[in-house]
Amino acid sequence: MKSLPINKYISFIILVIIGNYQHAISTALSSGNIVSFYNANDKVVVLNSQNFSQTVYQSETAWLIEFYASWCGHCQSYANTYREIAIDTWSSRITFEELYARIPSTVQMLLVIAEKRDDFTGRQVMLDFSKYRDQIAIFRTTTDGKLWRKFNITMTDVPALFVILRNRTFERINIGRNSSNNIDYRDLFNNAIRLYINKTKYIENFDDRDFEEVILSKNALKNTETKQKLAQNKNVTDEILDKNTIYRKVNMIDLELALSYMFREEVPQTKEIHGEAYDALVQWLTVLTKYFPGREPVIAYFKQLLLKVNEQSNGFSGNQFRKIIDIKTSNAYLPNDHVQYQHCAGSAPQYRGYPCALWLLFHTLTISQYQTAPKQINVTEIPLAIKNYIKHFFGCRQCSINFMKETINITQLNSQNKREAIIYLWKIHNSVNKRLRGKVTEDPKYPKVQFPSKKLCTTCQSMNKDNTSNEYIMSKTIDFLVEYYSKENMDTSLILNNGLDLSCLNTSNNCISKQKKDFLNN
Repeated sequence: MKSLPINKYISFIILVIIGNYQHAISTALSSGNIVSFYNANDKVVVLNSQNFSQTVYQSETAWLIEFYASWCGHCQSYANTYREIAIDTWSSRITFEELYARIPSTVQMLLVIAEKRDDFTGRQVMLDFSKYRDQIAIFRTTTDGKLWRKFNITMTDVPALFVILRNRTFERINIGRNSSNNIDYRDLFNNAIRLYINKTKYIENFDDRDFEEVILSKNALKNTETKQKLAQNKNVTDEILDKNTIYRKVNMIDLELALSYMFREEVPQTKEIHGEAYDALVQWLTVLTKYFPGREPVIAYFKQLLLKVNEQSNGFSGNQFRKIIDIKTSNAYLPNDHVQYQHCAGSAPQYRGYPCALWLLFHTLTISQYQTAPKQINVTEIPLAIKNYIKHFFGCRQCSINFMKETINITQLNSQNKREAIIYLWKIHNSVNKRLRGKVTEDPKYPKVQFPSKKLCTTCQSMNKDNTSNEYIMSKTIDFLVEYYSKENMDTSLILNNGLDLSCLNTSNNCISKQKKDFLNN
């Protein structure tokens, strides 16, 4: 089998569940330095570019694979669902004659659970006994066919439990009947199997206490989801949330990190960049060349990249784009050696990061346009460029769909108001924050509050009689946003520490020196 070019997915985590032919099994492996949503208790295997081919292509097992980005909010929200899939696992369809042929010689006990197709008891029991997978094999059958006729059962007899011996004889194990809704079939099956094991002594080192771990794990997942719903509905005041709100300046490192990830990782993931996607890329690059308030070499990089993209008006593939972006001269480059977000650093690796830096970039562009453009500007230029980039290239598809819904009225912006794009993007961002507050994607140290908070801008909001925030005062809020996201307020100290001069932010100066060549060659 041809090896998958997994390097193109290096920015993504790959999670795998194993569906073994003999029985349900899932494990977890370390993902090295890559941020993972999952750990060893989640019954999954974490793959990366180093172990993907060897693990998947050299296995006789069927795999269900999840590709995800650790910064993706929708992916984080889906993690619990995927954990449930891992816990439930899959079993293979198999005939009676094939049962023992499909299991290793170490298996001393083969069980078959007959149930309706939409029942989950069989899959739950498979998980509960997975620790003894070398000694117990469990199959699930949901079709009233040959196997059911072999067992002499019909739909009225299920759920039912059978043990099959190596001489191909079988017996039905009495599980009792669920006369009370307080006892589910999972518990009845587990109890019946435990009694049978203790009676026959087929299984070595059998310990009933082993079954509590998985049950507790599933309860913990439910408790987590309940807490998330409570947090979402909880009436939390700005005063409580304010204590962890970030007050640091916008950092140039964050903007360059976002741009580096965007063009080196995100855009190349698009298989074919033609038609609307190509137009969206040109539109976005044009906005960056005009309004990004960065260093001269970075702006020069985007100008050269735009020229190269315009030369290929018929479009190109994502892999071809990887070669197009390979621009690195003393006067034009996009740094790729920044390793950590500053303003957008979260309390854990999966929080904030790229999405946070992307919002900073968007706001910075609208402020830059307002400060540098003539009196009459195209107020839809930047919002449309942002929307089309998110539509065609943003790595989180569900996030992109949500963003499309929240930006349907761009063409209705007031072209006579030079600040319209600033106001529009600010409202969209606050709307998103409101929707995501209390969700699993929220950094517990930095709650999603309406921006700017009262503590960050004391004059931006009107106050009620009880000294609580009421509504934003638009003129004061806009003045704050212009100052907060302006180039003059940007933190460039870490760029200086890397041997790069502040004059790089001044497009009239040459910011390359002998001392900076080492930085460019890293």
